[in-house]
Amino acid sequence: RTERQWDVRADTPVKQVLRQVGLLVDNRVTVAAILLFGRNPQQFLPQAVLRCGRFKGTDAVHFLDMDAVQGNVIEQVERAMAFVKRNIRMGVEIRGLQREDVWEYPLDGLREALINAVCHRDYASTANVQIRIFDDRLEIWNPGVLPDGMTVADLWKQHESRPRNQLVANAFFLIKYVEQFGTGIQRIVDDCRTHEKPEPEFEVHGQTFRAIFGPGKVG
Repeated sequence: RTERQWDVRADTPVKQVLRQVGLLVDNRVTVAAILLFGRNPQQFLPQAVLRCGRFKGTDAVHFLDMDAVQGNVIEQVERAMAFVKRNIRMGVEIRGLQREDVWEYPLDGLREALINAVCHRDYASTANVQIRIFDDRLEIWNPGVLPDGMTVADLWKQHESRPRNQLVANAFFLIKYVEQFGTGIQRIVDDCRTHEKPEPEFEVHGQTFRAIFGPGKVG
């Protein structure tokens, strides 16, 4: 109601709201409902863990920090971003009379890429969404390939939104996490450019989609 001016009363019964957004069908909650609002989604979907790692050097060998983020997918996004913040550098710039924090990586772009991974991942896969932070790059791994007929090159062009998990994407739209116009990649790139960071690379490796960010100056 707050983010999208959705016309639903605050006292509307929960079951009715869930039915309206397709998360309750024949009085049974959907998998998307468990992912979004379950107290412990991993009880039913053990693969729905978001793994975060900060590695020493440039190889995934020696951990400096790690977290296996559980809970619902909304909580996972917030906790994963907190992990990123504590494992990347931050500097300070003085612009006029204002003090401005300058992060090693563009936080809004990273958040967009992470939300895309959660919306588009293949939850039938036993793999996990992963964030891997190295000395020279940050990678977000997403189990699941691009939609049929779409290539990595197409991501840089205007394209329609085709989320693998439509009900999750719809809920993320309602809370203003996504816009559902196929503009997510462009927003990621724009945030990198705005903060004078290297443009990200996107690639498909086997059954995994990866977004790779290079570090920028921190003041």
